[in-house]
Amino acid sequence: MESLRKGMRLSLAKAFLRPHRSNPNLHIMLNSTATKILLHAQGASKRASAVEFAYKGQMFTVRASKEIILSAGAVQTPQLLLLSGIGDKETLDAVGIEQVHDLPAVGKGLQNHVSFELVASINQASLNSLNMETVSEYVRNQSGPMSSTGLAQVTARVHSEQATPDDPDIQFYFFGLGPKCAKSGLSDELTDDNQTTHVSIYPTYLHSKSKGYLGLHSKDPFAPPKIVANYLTAEEDVIGLRAGIRIAQRLINSPILREKYDMRLEKDSYGSCSEQHEWDSDDFWECAIKVKTGHENHQGSSCKMGRRSDPESCVNQQLQLYGVDSLRVIDASVFPTLPSANPQASIVMVAERGARFIKEHYLNRVRRK
Repeated sequence: MESLRKGMRLSLAKAFLRPHRSNPNLHIMLNSTATKILLHAQGASKRASAVEFAYKGQMFTVRASKEIILSAGAVQTPQLLLLSGIGDKETLDAVGIEQVHDLPAVGKGLQNHVSFELVASINQASLNSLNMETVSEYVRNQSGPMSSTGLAQVTARVHSEQATPDDPDIQFYFFGLGPKCAKSGLSDELTDDNQTTHVSIYPTYLHSKSKGYLGLHSKDPFAPPKIVANYLTAEEDVIGLRAGIRIAQRLINSPILREKYDMRLEKDSYGSCSEQHEWDSDDFWECAIKVKTGHENHQGSSCKMGRRSDPESCVNQQLQLYGVDSLRVIDASVFPTLPSANPQASIVMVAERGARFIKEHYLNRVRRK
């Protein structure tokens, strides 16, 4: 989902980092890649003491007097832990990395939401809405088509028969009617395909049960990690996505959309699914789901929070990595399971909570002195 403020895209960096660029306690290194977290023995335990990183072709080491906070995301957090020798021994041995801390859960349990695209036609003329008039409107008021992402800013959460109203399992995303440039610069210029406008509806299953894992192809920190998503391996995910398609069909066929826009679902064969099954049957849609399902960018749960006795857990409820002092993970990888929505708000919540844990820990030390 797009986060907008005053007609402009608002990223988390813009919201949280830029206001504090002048803070002497904050130093941001752009175009830098963390390659390894260094551990050293501290009695019977281990302590995270430094981070190696690459900048402009050179390697540097920055040492931590208190803690290292790992917030590289659900993909690169487990990747960096594995590159540091933290993880399952068999996984590390396969790429020639010496294990320095045994934590088999690193990279396991990776989840994501999956969605399916339905395309519908409407009889509304498609306009090239970016013209001199709308440019002037944006410059004056940061409003109008230039401040919009079209239907992409619309969403809805509903529940299927497999869920309840207080915990929806289906989310709809929409795409289409986005702003397009007018070649003439004049208002009301039609697009080349002005007879028919298409919009996309993406039913997305929010209660994902399928789990994958993240590993390494090599010990090269600049190589992409090995990601095995295992989408749709849990039958519940296929059934849930099919239920979302049925709800989307009811939306497309609703009287208001049919009467006002003549909205109609575009037929697609989805590979050989229409040859194997009767079109619009449950078997047809299950086949189509396995042909055309796509992923959202909602990865999480690849280094999850849980009890120490749980072999699938990486961090405790204070977000501290099990068995390693002075190392916390604060990002989507710690989700015990994916939230039933876009994860950004939940990620911010985890970050706020983690910041509070850190402040309480060190402020209490100061008070005790």
